[in-house]
Order: sequence, then C-alpha cells, then structure tokens
Amino acid sequence: MGSQEEGYSPKAKPSLSRRLRVAATLLALLFFSLVGFVIDHAYQVSLLNAVESRLQAHIYTLLTLAEVDESGVYIPDALAETRFNQFDSGLYAFVLNEKAEPVWKSKSSVLLDHIGLFNVKRNAREFVQLDLPDAMYNSLGQGILWQDLNGDEIPLTLWVLEDSSYYKGPLIQFRWILWSGLILVAILLHFGLWALMYWALIPLNDLARDVRRIESGALDALSSNYPRELRNVSQAFNMMVAHERQQIDRYKLTLADLAHSLKTPLSVIKALVEQNGKVDPEAANDINHQINRMNQSVSYHLKRPVHQRALSKQNRVLLSPCVYRVLNALSKVYSDKNVELKVDIDETLVFPGAEDDLFELLGNLLENGFKYGQSKLSVFAHENKVDDDRYEFEFYVDDDGPGIPLEKRRLILKRGVRLDSQEEGQGLGLALVKDILQNYSTKLEIGDSPLGGARFKIKFSYVPLA
Repeated sequence: MGSQEEGYSPKAKPSLSRRLRVAATLLALLFFSLVGFVIDHAYQVSLLNAVESRLQAHIYTLLTLAEVDESGVYIPDALAETRFNQFDSGLYAFVLNEKAEPVWKSKSSVLLDHIGLFNVKRNAREFVQLDLPDAMYNSLGQGILWQDLNGDEIPLTLWVLEDSSYYKGPLIQFRWILWSGLILVAILLHFGLWALMYWALIPLNDLARDVRRIESGALDALSSNYPRELRNVSQAFNMMVAHERQQIDRYKLTLADLAHSLKTPLSVIKALVEQNGKVDPEAANDINHQINRMNQSVSYHLKRPVHQRALSKQNRVLLSPCVYRVLNALSKVYSDKNVELKVDIDETLVFPGAEDDLFELLGNLLENGFKYGQSKLSVFAHENKVDDDRYEFEFYVDDDGPGIPLEKRRLILKRGVRLDSQEEGQGLGLALVKDILQNYSTKLEIGDSPLGGARFKIKFSYVPLA
C-alpha cells in the first residue's frame, strides 16, 4: 500500500558461529578431498610400478629359457609360472620378429590375435595399457638383439601382458578403505571442530547475554571476567553506557527544570479560567483541555524510564477504550469539522506496550488525521498468530486529506519538519511517534489511504505474556 519510512533494512548476516561452522566444514571437505586424491594417485602409481616390475621379472625368466636358431625361437611349453600354461589365465607372453609378427606365444595366448603389439627398439622397454573391446591389459615390451650360433643378429621383441583385473582389484579395495577412512576421520574432525568452536565462542555468547541483561535493566555494567581479547570491548562498552546514562540524567534534569517552569504558569492560568465567570463555558472547557494535555505531556516525558523499551514490552493495555478516549477528546477540539469516524477494533485486542506510550502514539497519529483530513477518519487494528509463541499486532489510521507525497514521507518524520505551514504545531508529533516505536524495534509506515489521503501503519511482533 505504501513505502516504509526508513527505506529497506539490510538482510541479517549469518551469525559468527554459523560462519565458522560453514568455513570449517568447507575447509575440511577441501582438505580431505585433496588428501584423498593425492594418496589415491600415489597408490595408483606405485601399483603400476609394481605391475611393471612383475612383468619385467617374467621377461627375464623367458629370456633365460629362450633359444634361437635358424628354425626360429624355442621356449619350453611348460613354464614355471603356471598361468602361462593355462588357457585364458590372464597372463600372456609373445615374441615378435622384426616384422612384428609373433614367432612364439604362450599356451595361455592361443585365442589372442591382432592385439596391436609392436616392435620395441633394442635395449628399450615400453610399458603400455592395451585397451581392447573385451578387456584391458597392462603390457611390457622389451627389445633385444639376439645372436645365433653363426653370429647373425636377430632383432626380437618380448611382450608380457597381464589382465588389468589383477591391477584394478587391489586398487578398488584400497580406494574403498581410503575413502571410507577419510570420511570417518572427516566426520569425527567435523564434530570435534564444532565442539571446539562452541567452547571458543562461549565468552562471546556470555558477552551478548550480558548486553541483553543491561538492555533489560537486570545488569548495570559488563564484568571484567572476559578473556583478554574481549576486555577492551567490554571496557569500551561500559564507558559508552556510562556516557549515555550521564546524558539521560542531564536530559531528565533539563526536563525537570522545564516542568517546574511550566507547571506554575499553567496552574495560574487554570485557576484564572475557573474563577473568571465571564469566560464562555465551552471556551473554558477547551482551555482546560489544552492545559491538561500540556500537563500530561510534561509528566509523560518526565516519567519515561531509562530502560523504557524492556519495561514497556512487559505490559498489555486494552486498545479500544484508549482509542475512544482520545477520539472523544479530539472530536471536541475539532468539532467544527464534523469528522465522520469509523473504528474497527475488537474489544479484547491489547496493545503490547505501556499505556503512556499508547496514549502518546494515539494522540499524535489521530490528531494528525483530524488536522489534515477533510471529513473522514478510519481507525483499524487486528492481530495475527505467526507461530505457536509469537503474534503480530497491526494498527492503521486512514484519513481523506491531501495525502503525503512519496518523496516527502521520510522528511516529515524529522523533528521540526511540517508540510503545511498554515496548520498549528511545531512538527514534532510524527518524530515523537518514530522515537517511541524505536523503543519497540519497529517503525512507522506511511502509505496511501483507501479514503484518498494518508495511511499510517504500526506493526509489532511480540510474545504473549504467560
């Protein structure tokens, strides 16, 4: 319906403990992920090195058994490594000539053909992974130059292949142990860090609790029993509180002096009005009404305690009788306007604050409606249950006056500012409303009224008294 007086309120930032928990969790996840990948890679490399060493040992064994003559390469059919002798055992051996054609292969390699083996340079080794459609093999090739009995040199390449399942099996098992162990350690460390942070933040929570107790009036100052890092903060806070109390005391003395200087003249004026029979009775009633309002206003500001916010929030005042009382008084003052009043307030509805605050709010808001409205004034209030232990109280005042332009709604809440200089007043009413509402952690919202003028809205969130 309208814009809020103070602009937007920035979204509350996460608590310090939540920030630390999130940061610690993310840091732990990053750390253990990096550690896991590093260990996994290192184990994978070491496992491949072990496979290569094992295949190299098989090549050396084949070289000790091999004999080469004009008819070809001879290696015994029965080898010490039984997997070479078993069909499709997962361990295979080949000897290639200079044309990369197999001149010998183990019994286990009967069905392996066209697997992409190639010649390797003399005295060189090639460790590769052959990825075939049906399987993958870790393979090691050794290039040699063999001399037969006639002294002729014969270039050969020995290949030993091993099914990658012999490599993947231990790798999968190791990965399961590694990551399950890291996850377990990460969970334990996570809860350990949370417990450590909770313990480390206890002094901050104690400080926040003591500040709330000072705010409620249960404590005068912060103690000095905080860790060294927080002592300067507590000392500075105590100095600020002491300074504020000194200022409040000076303001109270100033108000007391003002009240003393006003009460005597007001009493004299009231006595003269009552004694002078020539004054019109209706005019005398109006003068008495204004004098009483001045007395009440002075008394109200003198009685406002230092900790008004906490004390007033413990009170509950029936709203409807107070509204009608203020409306009746203002109807007499502005009787020449013949304002049509509409009140929609449940008789059981209560104001979640002090009675003095309520009368000050009603007096300023309703008088503003009488003063600037044309002929209609509407007052409406209701409450909503937000959850099991919290309610929202909303109060509206609508008039049919000229309204308040959007760009001037902040301006009129400042002290001494008035949009209409022809009306009586000092421009303090709405500023006082704003000050009172700040004690309740809420604010005045100004918008457009359904009646065509201005709408003033107050919204409280409160917990019902037990």
